[in-house]
Amino acid sequence: MMTKGVVRLSGMALILVGSILVVGCGSGPENASVAPNVTPPPAASPIVSSKTGPEGYVDKMDCDAATGWVWIRDQPQQAIQVELYADDKLQGKGTADRFRKDLKDAGFGTGNYAYSIPIPAALKDGKPHAIKLKVEGGDYQLVFFKIAPSLTCSP
Repeated sequence: MMTKGVVRLSGMALILVGSILVVGCGSGPENASVAPNVTPPPAASPIVSSKTGPEGYVDKMDCDAATGWVWIRDQPQQAIQVELYADDKLQGKGTADRFRKDLKDAGFGTGNYAYSIPIPAALKDGKPHAIKLKVEGGDYQLVFFKIAPSLTCSP
């Protein structure tokens, strides 16, 4: 039975809130909850993660740093190296190993999946730069969540 975005399956409520699927045990949506402040997957993400591959986001980027989180579901103890590229040139690296309570509370393993990569001085030249963040040693690009994948910083 489908009612206003709620689907009931054997006593479970599945609710689509924007692009977040919320699962609750019980008979209705009042038993489901949404984890606050966790970056949800975009509605139409060009990147599809698997249960065994990395999943991650760029939550914020300014002239100081690019920050977000990334993890691999079947390797929850793994600290992941993240690479920052500007105009397809490697500019910096960081480790996704910082604790975020919102990730832990939302069921993302240990919650130790946050990263912050400083923006190098070479990119503070007043010119626009196309930015990518990737998991080191692979092709997976982190998804920019509600921010543009470009950066222009004054000298």
